[in-house]
Amino acid sequence: MKPSGRLIAGLVAFSFAAAFIFGFDRSDAGRGGRPSAATASPAQENARIQQDSLRAQTFHSFKPIAIGGKSQAEFVIKRKKIPWFWAVGITAAIVVTLVLLLKDKKSSSNGASGATGSIHIESTPVGARVYRNGADTGLVTDTTLSGVPVGSQTIKLTLDGYKDYEQPVEVASGQTAEIKAVLVPAGIMEPEMVHIPGGTFLMGSESGEALPDEKPVHQVTLSDYWIGRYEVTQQEWISVMHTNPSYYVGDKLPVNDLQWDDCQAFIQKLNEATGKRYRLPTEAEWEFAARAGTTGDRYGELNAIAWYSDNSGGTPHPVGGKAPNAFGLYDMLGNIFEWCWDWYDFYTAEPQIDPQGPESPHPDTRHRILRSGSWFLEKVAARALFRSLHVPEHKYDVLGFRLARD
Repeated sequence: MKPSGRLIAGLVAFSFAAAFIFGFDRSDAGRGGRPSAATASPAQENARIQQDSLRAQTFHSFKPIAIGGKSQAEFVIKRKKIPWFWAVGITAAIVVTLVLLLKDKKSSSNGASGATGSIHIESTPVGARVYRNGADTGLVTDTTLSGVPVGSQTIKLTLDGYKDYEQPVEVASGQTAEIKAVLVPAGIMEPEMVHIPGGTFLMGSESGEALPDEKPVHQVTLSDYWIGRYEVTQQEWISVMHTNPSYYVGDKLPVNDLQWDDCQAFIQKLNEATGKRYRLPTEAEWEFAARAGTTGDRYGELNAIAWYSDNSGGTPHPVGGKAPNAFGLYDMLGNIFEWCWDWYDFYTAEPQIDPQGPESPHPDTRHRILRSGSWFLEKVAARALFRSLHVPEHKYDVLGFRLARD
């Protein structure tokens, strides 16, 4: 029996015992009661009979009963008024008993089979320590807590380098509650930038793999600028935006599934937080950085430098997994498409200085420039000259970006 059940049983027994002992009194002639029939005189016996008759009229619900084989005349039970403090105590005991009975009923209902639930917990990034109601579960995300009592629970996640995450959750009997946490880095994570010295190069290609919109080759001169060593990662995105829009999720994966305007929103918040002037690279800046002084379509052996359809396994990969180019830049080819600043248009043969692309979109396309190819496309797209385009208002799981800065 549960402790509360034992307490209820004790209170009930106490109530009945108190009512019996103090609500009734048993007496006989040998202990100061009325004389027994054996010693009473006829006058006393008549008086006794009259008193008993009067008591029977007053207390009509009680009748003399025989106890222990003795005659009705030898023992009688008579009702006695209950003192007020006993009445209060017994009433209180009954009330407490009823309350505990209701509480036990609810508790037994909660403790019955099927009255526990589960909590499935996911986090970005994974590997966060899981606490329930302040107690360490010994588990890390992603994970499921089973056999959790129904009712309100508080889940806390901790991971080095990130702010603690805490969320209340309601667990229902036989159900699985869901928590999908995006952990926020303890501070703004700025991308690692590489200084690119200005120079002049020939933009475009006349190679056998060149596509029509990569021609004509033309001269471009650029001023010094900075560009990200890696594509912007999800960890960096979360540190600024506190959300993660990515379809393919991973701490060191490039952020993906972005519109062009999503990149601008990120850049605006990053600049407000740092006081710097981050931006998207222009198409010319991107190609100059990718070539890193080389003149061919690629800056190295393809499988060594790029994730593309033949070696990616059908997914993007964490940044920095392939060899860098001569500027120390990673994943300039393959892995994820990268938004550039420019509207898409066809090349002209005229030399240009720090070109920004067309001032307005081409009336037939209204697309922004994408560079680098991706894990999704064949090797023809994994070239420093390859140009792609996309409607800026549309997102896609192969679209990410790399930052530049003046």
